[in-house]
Amino acid sequence: MELDSNLFCNKHLDHGTFHNNFMKIPYEYLIRLLREIARLLEKLLGYYLITIFDSTGLNTRLYEETMIKGKIKKRNKDYKLHTITAYHPKEKITYYIDALSSDKHISDAEGAKRLLQRNKTNGYHLGDKAYDCEKVYKEILTKEGIPIIKPKKHKAKLFTCKSKGRSMYKEHIYKELRGVIETSYGGLENKGLINTRCIRDDSIKKKGILAAIRHSFITYLRVLANQINYFIELLDKLNETIRFKSILSINFKMKDPLSKELFDSLACPICKSNLKYNHKKTALICTKCHKIYKIKENIPILLP
Repeated sequence: MELDSNLFCNKHLDHGTFHNNFMKIPYEYLIRLLREIARLLEKLLGYYLITIFDSTGLNTRLYEETMIKGKIKKRNKDYKLHTITAYHPKEKITYYIDALSSDKHISDAEGAKRLLQRNKTNGYHLGDKAYDCEKVYKEILTKEGIPIIKPKKHKAKLFTCKSKGRSMYKEHIYKELRGVIETSYGGLENKGLINTRCIRDDSIKKKGILAAIRHSFITYLRVLANQINYFIELLDKLNETIRFKSILSINFKMKDPLSKELFDSLACPICKSNLKYNHKKTALICTKCHKIYKIKENIPILLP
């Protein structure tokens, strides 16, 4: 960003200025921005019927003291990025509908519940065993969705949302779609977007949302570019068709029913003057006396 500051801000700005302005951006604003990008993608691609729940860790350099087997030890401070991902199987496109950054005290199931409460999503909802929880099933079924959540080994109580949701589970759908979200998170990890040097809690959480925004925004630009290219190709084909028809029409109108050799040898039988071909009347007209001679089956009728 510091290298491109002249391009975007018309003056050079150091990384400290960017950091100070980043600190002023509210967390809620980034969430609204992510959801707005999802809305724009929905307009381009149509409504999504498959959503995937998952979470990934946000890697920090922060450590906290904890008690392990009676001894105080240091370990990495854990943060999570919870997401709902929309998937369009025909185009093989994924983007984040909504996201939530949190510390380790919010479980995957609780994160999915909070995201479901603020989004009107139906269709198929896919998740791993971490989401095999009553509160997740309840939110999905309330919105008339179909849960495709990998069940745990223990049995669910009868007449609960969990037992009803498990009855809808389809193993082949889960296996087919499970790798989609792993590919998405793998892209964030390969680009180092889930690694942060931020120290403050709010900055770490905002960094996670920014990673989701980047993925969705690049997807939006790619989809938009593909649609623009499609319309350009469509217009080119339309212009070629119009041009081809125009050429055919011109050739048809300009085509003479008589050969040039025959036309040059003809003369008016009355005044012996040259003849002129009339395209509209499809006839020969004397240039002097203006006598009209019709042409039938490419044969001029030269009768006085």
